[in-house]
Amino acid sequence: MISEFIPNREIYFLLDSGSEVPSMSYLVVKTIIILVVFAGILILMAKYGPRLMSVFPAWNIKRGSRMKVLEMLPVEPGKNLYLIEIDGKTWLFTSTAGALQKVDGMDFSGKHDES
Repeated sequence: MISEFIPNREIYFLLDSGSEVPSMSYLVVKTIIILVVFAGILILMAKYGPRLMSVFPAWNIKRGSRMKVLEMLPVEPGKNLYLIEIDGKTWLFTSTAGALQKVDGMDFSGKHDES
């Protein structure tokens, strides 16, 4: 039998279909251990994730430091207008399913003429 060659009898039931079924308490303890290890990995990634990002420059993107989407207005299904601030300047962009274009000739200085 296979069990003669395996020093660890805990994994024996995985290799032989005729083996005995492990107890319910063993399965519960095993599940709890796996969940604790998984939670520990998530905590470590949350804590040390930013350091890991600096190791891989392609992942090191400072989100929201130079560009902000001020407003988004859906015009039609699949077509939107975006008011975007880039380095302190405000731009108007249009988007469709396949393209994003800047609208020229617009003044977004914040002054409105109300006549």
